[in-house]
Amino acid sequence: KAGQTIIRSVDARFSVAWSATDNIGVVRYQWRTRSRPAGVASATTTTTSSSGTFRFGVGSWDLDVRAVDAVGNASPWRTIRIVVPRDDRAFAFDTGTARRSATTAYRETLTLNGTPGSSLTLTSDDGTALYVIGRVGPAYGRMRITVDGVSTIVDTGFYKGNRATKNIDRLILFSQTLTAGPHTVTITNVGSKSRVTIAIDAIDFAR
Repeated sequence: KAGQTIIRSVDARFSVAWSATDNIGVVRYQWRTRSRPAGVASATTTTTSSSGTFRFGVGSWDLDVRAVDAVGNASPWRTIRIVVPRDDRAFAFDTGTARRSATTAYRETLTLNGTPGSSLTLTSDDGTALYVIGRVGPAYGRMRITVDGVSTIVDTGFYKGNRATKNIDRLILFSQTLTAGPHTVTITNVGSKSRVTIAIDAIDFAR
């Protein structure tokens, strides 16, 4: 089934289940992977299992799966797009960067910033979407996310429209589909009264 999955598990592993039927009977499945946007497909793996657990490197990937029946007929490949974002250790704010270990965070690490006005900037030559992953909680403040000159305020003291009552990690704080090509994102700590800290798990562009 086509789609795009953003990996946010603590150890960056993810599981995929698949199924198929036909008039003869499906006896096995095959899968292969390739990096996006133009990687070469891996060797095909054959399995009788209807699921698999994977761990890819940082980047954007295609995972293709197809079914094979008892007389060797193979279905068309079905593809899911996987984005494995860079964790917070790949970037830093211009001032006030604080690294923290956090067992509930993506790759068990979190970057905090408590200095309103500080910012970080990332660029991509070929991004097709942007994802910002981090923590919300009652003590956390606002960030301004500027993509190619257009800004959005994200208040990380709220969860699903209500004031957060506890800390929650590995949430997609912001996402945006982009036209393929170069892009620039700047994240700025703008605070919110007594809530001046923001916390980020990962930032990356899909490709």
